[in-house]
Amino acid sequence: MSSTLKDIIKNRLDAADIPQSLPPAEQFSERDRAEVRAAFPPMDPQIVSALEAAARALHESHAGQELARRALDMTPREVLALAGDVARIPEIRHVAELAKRPGVFAASRVEGGGKIKDLVSNYAPQSLIVNFCFMGDAFVGVTGFVGFAYDLDDFNRYSLFIGGSIGIGVDAVVAAGQGVGLSANAYSDMTGACVGADIGGAAGAGLLLDGSIGYSPVARTYHPDQWTGIVYFLEGAGAGVEFYFGYTLLLVNQSLPDIFQPRGASRTTISRIACERAEDAIGKDELYFEVTTDVSPGRTYRYPLWDYFSIEEGKSWDVGFTINFNAQFEVTLYNAETNGANKITSFTVTSQDIPGQGSSKRLEYDNGSGMFHNHVHYLVDLYTPKYG
Repeated sequence: MSSTLKDIIKNRLDAADIPQSLPPAEQFSERDRAEVRAAFPPMDPQIVSALEAAARALHESHAGQELARRALDMTPREVLALAGDVARIPEIRHVAELAKRPGVFAASRVEGGGKIKDLVSNYAPQSLIVNFCFMGDAFVGVTGFVGFAYDLDDFNRYSLFIGGSIGIGVDAVVAAGQGVGLSANAYSDMTGACVGADIGGAAGAGLLLDGSIGYSPVARTYHPDQWTGIVYFLEGAGAGVEFYFGYTLLLVNQSLPDIFQPRGASRTTISRIACERAEDAIGKDELYFEVTTDVSPGRTYRYPLWDYFSIEEGKSWDVGFTINFNAQFEVTLYNAETNGANKITSFTVTSQDIPGQGSSKRLEYDNGSGMFHNHVHYLVDLYTPKYG
């Protein structure tokens, strides 16, 4: 039986540490709250009006209604199949066109505030956000949404992600509806923590403008260049969240193709990956890898498709990922960090490197110890089965 989107989200939440790392909202002073509000200058009225129209159009569209009604019970593939329909909504396309022009923020109204406002007002959006499904009570202790993030320059590049709020307080009402917005974060970089607030009140009847900026829980620092502004179409009456801690977690980067690989002249299997020395200083990496082959030029196969494997120094991962290729393929290891993935190393393997059917080969990366870098050491075992 295929996993539903709800299953994938539960697994992602169970494996993630961002929600648990966020402090309770009551730890923030009034000064902190004022700084967060000031960090997000007013958006240009033309942009807000376009976002409002797009949010309404999403709410009224067949794809928007299907996603709102049953996305959590659909398979990820079924959900992603509707991303193209959402992207073709004219009002959403119009937002993308406006966002490519200068002046997303109302610069004439940005007075004072110093460096924070200057950073935000001059930082161009990179992606268009469509939050299509409220998670409601589907997950205990979690208030959040599911959304698409589209590359502003190419709507064929998009990702599926979730977001949530922490510590919103008893007097706040969550924007439990569908929303359309813009973000300075890339569509492929939708994992991180943030702080947010109602930045504009209702944009119109049943609408709310909400904004957030990046936040580092450990250093307690704000990152206004990681801004997101969304107009929500609220379901029923309600006010926005005045102040909250939030997070987003990437589920699927759809610029990566299907996991199906066409047959090639040869094949081998990544049977095991061993971590001798981790890339992360804490001695544990959140590992995943990508494979490119000469059978499918331009395609990248990620594993695990949805997440990563937590591996500690001295431990190994029994992988079992088969690679179909003709003459060569490339394997790239990554450590999935909170603020994006770090590339560990790449291996290029040719058919001459594979001893033959029923044999094994070990790939090794060891950057050695040094004063200015962490000592990283990984072993990747390939096994070529006997096949007809």
